[in-house]
Amino acid sequence: MSTRDPKPESDAPLATAEPEISGRMGPLLLLSVALGVGGALVASLFLVVESALHQAMWVDLPGHLGLSTPSWWYVVVALLVGALIVRVAQRLPGHTGSGPLEGFHFDTGPRIIASVVVAALATLAFGMVLGPEAPLIACGTALGGLLLRGRDPKVVQLGMALGGVAAIGAIFGNPLVTAFMILEFAALGPLPAAALLPILVALGSGYIVQIGLGPWSGLGTHSLALPGLPAFTGLTGVELLGGAGVAVVATVVALGARELAERLQSAGRRRPTPLLFAAALFTAL
Repeated sequence: MSTRDPKPESDAPLATAEPEISGRMGPLLLLSVALGVGGALVASLFLVVESALHQAMWVDLPGHLGLSTPSWWYVVVALLVGALIVRVAQRLPGHTGSGPLEGFHFDTGPRIIASVVVAALATLAFGMVLGPEAPLIACGTALGGLLLRGRDPKVVQLGMALGGVAAIGAIFGNPLVTAFMILEFAALGPLPAAALLPILVALGSGYIVQIGLGPWSGLGTHSLALPGLPAFTGLTGVELLGGAGVAVVATVVALGARELAERLQSAGRRRPTPLLFAAALFTAL
């Protein structure tokens, strides 16, 4: 949650860059390979650091304190410390970037990435609720912005998108999932059709980093999954109707949650510190 709206580091409208992209397709495809590999590497590094911090926070440190499992007071203290670190990150350049209510965006550059990463790691490692997708995208876009700094703004924006897409592909585990998401972006207009080929090349290059090539086994795949679910063997009419009902209810709940989140975000911009610590205590409950 940002205390103010950060200005994007590259505000060139990518949707209007069709002629520039089409005229530079050859070099852009080579750039796609480089940023695809780089985006996947920085995403994997982020996930490794987050996993190590989580292990240290919730397994190693409680063990050193003589706790077989984290006690209630440990959970409360951990969350409050995490909130404090997030508050410190909000004072860094960029103020932790744009919030989740703005949706997926590919404008987090190298100047503000430190605040985003610090806040994300504090949130994930100390037990507050956060999906890793947004910080992974931020890592990839910052890499693209760093490598292309000083170039044409539209090229920089495309490079940030290439790195961000490769990074988000690292957590989805399957490039097809990310590819369908990118096709939706193109269909809705914010992404020019000419950018699809470089982005898909970057996505495929990033996937090679995970699965390997030849004798190199790669860094391994990551995926968002719920463990312990029963095997799905077939679909009945009752299940289909039940799923439709759940979808309607989920839509209503999501709209209500977004309305509440917008009000909390507005309150958080006015008084960020009390809301952060209140959120930490609420999570501890």
